[in-house]
Formats: sequence, C-alpha cells, structure tokens
Amino acid sequence: MAEAPTSQPRRRPFLLGLPDEIVIWEILARLDPKSLLRCRAVHRDWRRATSSRSFLLAHHARQPTLPTLSCKEYRLGVRCHDILAFDHRAATDAQLHSVAWLDEVFHQEASCDGLLLLSKFNMTASGTSFSVCNPATREHALLGQPRGFKILGMYPHRPTGEYRLLLKRRRLNLIANHSIGCYVFALGSNQPPRYIGWLEAASGVFNAPVRVRDSLH
Repeated sequence: MAEAPTSQPRRRPFLLGLPDEIVIWEILARLDPKSLLRCRAVHRDWRRATSSRSFLLAHHARQPTLPTLSCKEYRLGVRCHDILAFDHRAATDAQLHSVAWLDEVFHQEASCDGLLLLSKFNMTASGTSFSVCNPATREHALLGQPRGFKILGMYPHRPTGEYRLLLKRRRLNLIANHSIGCYVFALGSNQPPRYIGWLEAASGVFNAPVRVRDSLH
C-alpha cells in the first residue's frame, strides 16, 4: 500500500493567540512608518505581509497628510539632503521628523501618500533621470519616463489605482510660439506622457497644483 502524502507544516502565526488578519490589518497597519520599518526586520513573513500593495495602501490611508521640506546637512562628512515632515499637531520641539537622507545629487520633486519623487542630473548620461522612493520600506524604482519635462506634481488617480504625474514642457505651436504643453504620466508606464493641452505663456507660471476630483490642476 502506498504511503499517504505528508501534509505541509503549518506556518506559525505572527503573534500567538491572535489571527494573522488582526495582526496585519488592525495592528501593523496602524503603526507609524518608523515602527513599521523595525517590524519588517523581525521575520521574513512579516516583511512579505507588509510589502503587498493592499497593505501599503491601507497603511498610507491611516497616516496623516503632512507637508515635507528639504534642507542640506552634513552626515558622516558627506553633504546630504534631509527630507523632513512637518507635523503641526505635535509639540513645538517635535514638529519636524526626518523621513529620509538623500545624497546631494538627488533632489525631491514631489511627494504623495508617503512616496517621494526624486530627480538626479547626470552630465555624462542623458540628462535628468527620475525615480520614486518609499522611505517606509526603503524601496525605490527608476522611472523610464519622463525626460525633458518639468514636474508640477504627483497625485493618486483613484479610478485606476495609479499614481500620476502632471508635467509641462515648452512646445512650438502655430498660435503661440512659446506655449506650454501639459502632459499626464502614470508611474510605471512604458508609454510616453499623454498630451492633454497647452497654455499660453501669457497665462503665467503655475507653482501650486491643486487636486480636484482625482485630477491635478
């Protein structure tokens, strides 16, 4: 008689006495980014559970929306950009929290839902390149697009679940020789930025994008 196949060993729960669903969605999802980063070092299963897209979105949704700023500092003798979050709800001596340290060659272009959009200029390569970084998980990815554009802002597009960039670039136009073309680019897309219209130079320079109905204006 053939032997019955042995069953796979059951994985240990994250915390004894609590279902994994409670630990992930009611405890880990409520942690601040610094505490979450420490928890990811506990075990490989903890890191895997907190790296899924659904968990990261749930975690971001529980975090306060705070403005960020950048200042130049020296760390271990190297000049860096210190990315800070300004928490106006905290006490006077604890309003600024360091989010990330960046090498001087990187510059913060935009931020959204805890994600940082960074640029880097390389004279020997193809000019300015862009990348997106998640300081909470210490993960980053290089963007194949866009090049030759000015970034106005980053925003989440809820209907598609995408993060998008609002871009501008000067372009020739038969009506206005110095018109400004506006474009939209979805992060992670292999397609070039999508042209959505143009502005006359007389319209002025816009430096304060506003999000209305899942679009950035």
